[in-house]
Amino acid sequence: MRPPFPPHPTPLHPTFLSNPLSKPPAPPPAIPPSSSLAQLLSRRAAYSSACRTRNAAQLSPPLTTGLHIRNTTLPSSDGHAIPLRLYSPILPPPNTTAPADTVVSPGSTASPDTKTSDIIVLYIHGGGLLVGDLDSEDLTCRRVCVGVGVGVVSVAYRLAPDEGVWPVQGDDVWRVVKGVVEGEVDVELGIEAGERKVRDGAEKVKKRKVVIMGSSSGSQLAACASIRAVREGWEKKVVGVVLRCPVTCYGGSAVSGEGKEEDWLPPWARGMHQSRKAEFENALLRLEGMRQSHDAYAVPPAHRTSPLAYPIWASETDMRGLRHARHFVQVCDNDILRDDGLCYAEGLKRFGGVDVRVDVVEGWPHTFWLKAGEVEEMRGVRWVVDLGEGVGR
Repeated sequence: MRPPFPPHPTPLHPTFLSNPLSKPPAPPPAIPPSSSLAQLLSRRAAYSSACRTRNAAQLSPPLTTGLHIRNTTLPSSDGHAIPLRLYSPILPPPNTTAPADTVVSPGSTASPDTKTSDIIVLYIHGGGLLVGDLDSEDLTCRRVCVGVGVGVVSVAYRLAPDEGVWPVQGDDVWRVVKGVVEGEVDVELGIEAGERKVRDGAEKVKKRKVVIMGSSSGSQLAACASIRAVREGWEKKVVGVVLRCPVTCYGGSAVSGEGKEEDWLPPWARGMHQSRKAEFENALLRLEGMRQSHDAYAVPPAHRTSPLAYPIWASETDMRGLRHARHFVQVCDNDILRDDGLCYAEGLKRFGGVDVRVDVVEGWPHTFWLKAGEVEEMRGVRWVVDLGEGVGR
């Protein structure tokens, strides 16, 4: 798609409409102040339980046998223990044939006769920065690990507003990026079948690179982390970014509905964004829910144009610095956030010369793959990871 983007969504896909999740939900409760914290905690618990139930219903080999999983923590800059889940692909010993239930995807760098990848995928879950944990997108992490043949680190950043507001979430993610690259996070890449053999040594850590991947608000944090890498001189360590239905623009109560574009879009993007209106709403994401999420994140007005809060405000220097990383941006056509992703991708291409691949999923709503049990899409991840294998060699 080229800007300005289509002003109307395509009709929802019949498969989604037949799913119970397509029915309009009850109006979302207001983001609770401290006096209603119990309501928010209950909402989180229900979301986590639903995710675990959905995951259990879809787990089968090789997602249960083709990898090793363990939980750990990493201390944040202020002493908080950031929960992590580490996924390592189990590869057959050299010069042997892979077991029948082990996936070695076409184009993947993982094979029985090759060394394991130096790339680690850092995965950041969605949930509007309000809900979500290590179980939220466990299925996606397993699919990336087994299907692409790379180690995956899933991070459970602190949630808004009670556990912290901006910039706490981004700081947690950046701390993990540094921990992975510097070897503090001991990801056991490519555990050989029948033997837990850790391949990471000093030389392995030196070569280590990261692909940052996220979903929805997790993509927002992923994009911000990639920009922070540029600003801190780490851009060559981040070799890929995968953004699925990303949040890139401010959408809190300070802008009502579509709002004044100057309140949430940089000058170059004004007139492009067409999806922030009621006809793009559906059962999975509504404008009111979007406003609640942004309000809970509590970015001060003076910082709503900071790319470390909302990546659409990345400078040309930031975007040029991202040339080292291929970007895969996936958006859903029936989604109020569709053009958050499309505008950001346009900026990366126009001002940064970044290699960007955009996938517009027509007829499907926001993060449908998490709620409706649809087939996971790994092509974009493979495309990003395969490029990363050649960077700096």
